[in-house]
Amino acid sequence: RCRVTAIGQSPVRLDGPGNQLGDVKICRTRPNGLPLVSRIRLDHDDLDRVDDQVGIERALRHFLGHALGLGTGWAGRADLADPAGLRYLGQSTVQAANWSRWVPDDPVLLPWDVVPLGDVIHWADAVGSDIMTATLTRQSEISTLSAAALRELGYLVADSGALDLVRPGSAVRTRWRVDGGPPARGSRP
Repeated sequence: RCRVTAIGQSPVRLDGPGNQLGDVKICRTRPNGLPLVSRIRLDHDDLDRVDDQVGIERALRHFLGHALGLGTGWAGRADLADPAGLRYLGQSTVQAANWSRWVPDDPVLLPWDVVPLGDVIHWADAVGSDIMTATLTRQSEISTLSAAALRELGYLVADSGALDLVRPGSAVRTRWRVDGGPPARGSRP
């Protein structure tokens, strides 16, 4: 059964069931460094399991993020990422992460000056339900965090496309405008 014909790619056998779901290779870049041609391969042996657990659509969004350069396009961008320290430095994205973590009247929660990475190409799971963490769930979405990172890479991002981000261990959803502006309601402490 092939569930990914919409992207014109048949699944391949990569490493067998339960291991790597897929991979992305940026084959050609534009003069500004953004990917122009990327290849996404999904492991045939893992498609049913992933579809049952998180939905193949979410997995495809994750890999499309990599094909656009999220994680994969940070190499050589010292202004955006410190792979050795597992830190993302882009200030618009750091601001988005801090808005998503903000809790009114919480004097203990200190703002981040960087966004933690789980590995060199994924947000740490601590950032919440963003589609670009290494751990996907049914709540994983393209949040304001990844939207801000796309903007920092050089993409035009519509502010109306800003999505809510669920903080780990919380049902609270926060909204942050991708343009670096304040949330629609309330103010920053």
